[in-house]
Amino acid sequence: MDVVTKRVIASCEIIEQTQVAPHVFRSVLVEPTVAREARPGQFVNVRVCDCYDPLLRRPFSVHAVNPERGTFSLLYDVVGRGTTLLMAMHQGDRVSIVGPLGRPFDAGNDPEARHILVAGGCGAAPIHFLSDWICRQHGCEKVTVLVGAKTGEGILCEREFVAHGVSVEVATEDGSFGFRGLVTDLLEARLSEVGPEARGGQSSGGRRPPDIMQGSPSPPAPNTQHPTPACTPAAPCR
Repeated sequence: MDVVTKRVIASCEIIEQTQVAPHVFRSVLVEPTVAREARPGQFVNVRVCDCYDPLLRRPFSVHAVNPERGTFSLLYDVVGRGTTLLMAMHQGDRVSIVGPLGRPFDAGNDPEARHILVAGGCGAAPIHFLSDWICRQHGCEKVTVLVGAKTGEGILCEREFVAHGVSVEVATEDGSFGFRGLVTDLLEARLSEVGPEARGGQSSGGRRPPDIMQGSPSPPAPNTQHPTPACTPAAPCR
């Protein structure tokens, strides 16, 4: 996927502000250039007020886009002053954004490629966008999403991934739902089923190993792509 160089500094109107889970909010903003140009794995830097606290912009992964409406979405966990101020804003309020920024995922152009998308914690936000992108480009049949959380209650975006039509597997650290362990442990288990060629990026028997792309607050697994920034304050939907 080519790196997008076209970006804007813009004042964006908030047209939807929704609490989707405890401490988790979704903001839908109007900005046609971001909606049209953003690619999965990119982010926007947001300034929520003309003030000195917070002084710096905050990065948020682009969670979803709607080019027809000229809108894009952010999902975030309220963890500090910046996200607290954003949470308190209402429909019709405006924020300043810079973007899209960062290096996107490279999903390739091969319609026969298999994709394993690893969504650990808040990394589910860009993975949601990526899953939708691949499905629109090549269909969902060859996409598997691995979703991880500490507990079953913390599983994020599973229903949206299922709605995309992709295969979804879940890992929880306490074993309360799905695979017991880290989502990267689940990835290792699935790669062992594919074969050792998947770990080294080599093919055997004419079968190409799957492309592995990860969005996670933890260090990326070997041979995976992950966006920049690796994890932002943005939190995914439930």
